[in-house]
Amino acid sequence: MKPPPSLQEIAEAARVSRSTASRALRNSALISEKTRTHVRAVADELGYRSDPLVSTLMARLREGRPRGEQPIIGYVTSHPPEQNWRQTAYFRRLFEGAEQRARQLGFRLQEFSLPAVGNPMRLAEILRTRNVNGLIFGPMPTPGTRLTFPWSEFAVAALGTTLEQPGLHRVRGNYFQVMTLTCTRLRERGYRRLGFVAREHMDRRGSRRWRAAFLLDQDLHGGIEPDAMKLVPGGELNRDVVEAWIRRYRPDAIITSRNAIYDWITDMGFSVPDDIALAYTGLGAQESFLSGVDQRLEAVGAHAVNLVVEQFHHNERGLHPDPKTVVLDGVWIDGKTAPRRSGNRKTTRTGPRNPGAKLSVPE
Repeated sequence: MKPPPSLQEIAEAARVSRSTASRALRNSALISEKTRTHVRAVADELGYRSDPLVSTLMARLREGRPRGEQPIIGYVTSHPPEQNWRQTAYFRRLFEGAEQRARQLGFRLQEFSLPAVGNPMRLAEILRTRNVNGLIFGPMPTPGTRLTFPWSEFAVAALGTTLEQPGLHRVRGNYFQVMTLTCTRLRERGYRRLGFVAREHMDRRGSRRWRAAFLLDQDLHGGIEPDAMKLVPGGELNRDVVEAWIRRYRPDAIITSRNAIYDWITDMGFSVPDDIALAYTGLGAQESFLSGVDQRLEAVGAHAVNLVVEQFHHNERGLHPDPKTVVLDGVWIDGKTAPRRSGNRKTTRTGPRNPGAKLSVPE
């Protein structure tokens, strides 16, 4: 079945602006009767049919109050049921941002678990039954995921880069900018031996942008030191491996996304930030203790809703020939774990200052 024409296609065929085409199709009195008749004739010839979902929603928004049941935007998750994705701040904040934005626009965001229903085709049947026309695909557990799905029936957006194929409209954080900003702020504060420790899986989820930005910073400030970056294979960081890396490389500041690093450093007898500063790449906006960058995950989730609703407005469904990616920059949070260094501070020692000392970092 041939997909319905988009608003842009109708405007081009009628030789009017998109806003004029939109008003004409809504029978707006701001447009002359002659133009309205012309645009509607062109739209009919192209096979245009008004979308009742959008018409109903826009009428509710113009009235300033919802009426009846809210239309649903589906939020597709792919983590196994035994993995409670809501316990992970990264995934939870994305969902909460999308949920709030959907509510503002008159929609209700509802989760649909792909593993729970079994397969994508079964999920599509459920969505049809519930009259769900818009979808947001949350981050996939595995980078490079390819998914077969009846895309032509839905307005779709993806979060992050883990759903690699097909090419969809998507929103992600600016991982390269986050790392560059972190390195810049640390160097401005007087730190010189920067180290980056993370799961190799995290770097893959960011399409290697974390690694690329860190190595570029190294190259611009005296050359790349192979030991400065420790990407650990597997699902979790290995404490023994990380501690051995700290003793060998002796960083004066560590960039990471894992809160556990704080306790590991203090357990080794080092002081944060006197011996080793810490900067985190995934802070929340309300953070006051930790230094690092807030990736603004709630805003990332909200923009995914915007992408779906934009497709509703343009009567678009399915894969777009020119999918776009919305990239949001992170913002630096000063915190207390990477203060500005005084001029007489020494380089990081190889041995502990206070063995057994420990201060738990807020999770």
